[in-house]
Amino acid sequence: MEIKISSDELREYGLPDCGFGGVEVLEDTITNTSRWSIHHTLVFRWIDGKTYRTEYSEGATECQSETPWEYEDFVECEEVVKVPKTIEVWEAV
Repeated sequence: MEIKISSDELREYGLPDCGFGGVEVLEDTITNTSRWSIHHTLVFRWIDGKTYRTEYSEGATECQSETPWEYEDFVECEEVVKVPKTIEVWEAV
């Protein structure tokens, strides 16, 4: 299920940095970088008690002025749940 939350409201609750007022950052992963931006996937617990995932980007250098959700009035957030997964990897013998 997806919901739209205003970017102002996300920032008012301290996202993407720390979260407060019932909002908690659970995971913030860098997913990609470009010359000017660092792209993140954010998982957070919202005021409704549900867990959501969304994406944002920020400036890659102190000279690059880009803040999370700067050009978005509303941010699409997808409801998620944490599930265990088993993966196989190669290791040296």
